[in-house]
Amino acid sequence: MDRISSCRKEISRWKKSSDLNSHEKILRLKAAYELEHEPC
Repeated sequence: MDRISSCRKEISRWKKSSDLNSHEKILRLKAAYELEHEPC
């Protein structure tokens, strides 16, 4: 039982650290794009 709960905790930790939220990823990419293409 302890093994299952530790696996669940690790999966939860991994999900929080990975880019699962597409909306947030799109916003970050847009911001990076705008920084690269803004006039000097």
